[in-house]
Amino acid sequence: MGKENDGQIFNLKVSELKELINLVLEDNLKKLPIKETREILNKKLLTLKEITQIFKITKQTAYKWIKCDVLPKPMKVGGRVYFKKSQIDEIINQNSLENEK
Repeated sequence: MGKENDGQIFNLKVSELKELINLVLEDNLKKLPIKETREILNKKLLTLKEITQIFKITKQTAYKWIKCDVLPKPMKVGGRVYFKKSQIDEIINQNSLENEK
């Protein structure tokens, strides 16, 4: 096998990957219970666990999304990973607007 595909699972452009992720996000956000969504979205900082619940992804996927700039760079406080809720809101809102087009 050639080395040009080492480390690749799929041959996707970054824009195609982002589009695919947006589709998954939209579908998973619709499935999140309303009460749980409100509790999470009322906070200013979100934990990695909350991010995985919102987007219905694993921790490993969350770290891949950070690496691919799908999720913003997290803050580390006391060894724990946190995301600014406002940045996550922007991602969700941007995804909603793109899917309305």
